[in-house]
Amino acid sequence: MHRSQEERSRNLDFLNAEGIIAKILQNSKGRDLGLRNFFKKSAILSFFRELIVYHHSSLEFRAKLLAAMIVAGGGLRDCERDLLDKISKEIYPDNLDRAEILYHTTIEYVEKVMEDNGLDLDELILDIDKELKETPRFIKKIDIKLLERFLGCSLNEEEKITRERIIDFLKDEIKEYEGKEER
Repeated sequence: MHRSQEERSRNLDFLNAEGIIAKILQNSKGRDLGLRNFFKKSAILSFFRELIVYHHSSLEFRAKLLAAMIVAGGGLRDCERDLLDKISKEIYPDNLDRAEILYHTTIEYVEKVMEDNGLDLDELILDIDKELKETPRFIKKIDIKLLERFLGCSLNEEEKITRERIIDFLKDEIKEYEGKEER
């Protein structure tokens, strides 16, 4: 599938805007302003994503799925980071800009949950459920095989069980919403 010139332009504009925003949110010594400004940064990036990224809600949904699997394992370690990079590029093989946006959006959700910034794993799962109820066609965005790859990053049985429960929940959601995705 080839991207339209407009879509390429909007994705590049977003990546440029994200870089500019990151610089704005740094203090004079070049350090990040810290967690107290996380909401501000997240809100600004979300705003630009909504304006510039084609089908941003679909991308955001996928980011939430990936973030849930990462958070269920205790956070973003090297294994999860590498796997997220690979999966993002597999989801969008012909659009590396969009893959990069998915990667960074997922990390934003993970950081928000891990830093206890108004979102936890349960709320993230409930949000996924709510989005599926509102937009049943999103079940097509759930790739169980991709998500199961995170099981290999589990350091202990508890992490693995938590990830398996999320996968079981998503399988149940797929069964529930199959045939309803045309809405």
